[in-house]
Amino acid sequence: MNCRGASRVANSNSRLVRTQTQKTQGPGSVQAPALTELLRKSREKIREVARVIGLLVAAIPAVELGKLHYRQLEMAKITALQTEKGNFDRWMVITEGMKTNLC
Repeated sequence: MNCRGASRVANSNSRLVRTQTQKTQGPGSVQAPALTELLRKSREKIREVARVIGLLVAAIPAVELGKLHYRQLEMAKITALQTEKGNFDRWMVITEGMKTNLC
């Protein structure tokens, strides 16, 4: 996945979050090192997915319709937590559809 066109950069406690106004797919998203890493993987620990979702939620005020971009990932995280009985250290699958929504 390739997102580009950063219009705003916020650096808080050494965490970099860039809001995108232009990208290769869709009308805006969040780009951060954690998100970039997640986009490269086919599975990840539920804890890391929850952390990335937290970054996305924090950027919602700066991204129009931002909530729509992580909804599928959030639903998959909830399902994985239910399946794994609340264990955040278990793995979950990251589908291409989730990646497309994020970028």
